[in-house]
Amino acid sequence: MAPTRTETRHATRRAVLEAASRLFDERGFASTTVRDIAQEAGVSVGTVMAAGDKEVLLVELFDDLIDQRQQHIDTLALDPNRPCGDSAISIVEPFVMLFEERRDLARTYASILV
Repeated sequence: MAPTRTETRHATRRAVLEAASRLFDERGFASTTVRDIAQEAGVSVGTVMAAGDKEVLLVELFDDLIDQRQQHIDTLALDPNRPCGDSAISIVEPFVMLFEERRDLARTYASILV
C-alpha cells in the first residue's frame, strides 16, 4: 500500500528537521543555509521553506527535544521521602543538560523566542 499524502508530507518534514539538526550541530545556525538543509534532506529549497524558515525549524527542533525530555520526566516516580531539593534537581537537570549540550543553538533558540 502506498503512503498517503499526509504520511509523505510528515516523512518529508521529518527529513528536513533531521537535516537541519545535523547541519546546525555541525556548522552552527548562522552558517547553515536553507539551501544546505534542502541538499542534505534531498528536497527542494521550496520544500524546506514550506516546512519553515531556519528559525521555525530551530524552534521546532528544540520544542521536540524539550517534549522528549518532559515525557521522560513524566515517567519518573519521585520518592516522596526524598528531600524536595533532590526531586527538583531530578526534574530540572534534563533541561539544563539539553541547553548545555547545545549551548550555541540554545542561545539562538532563546533569542528567537524573545
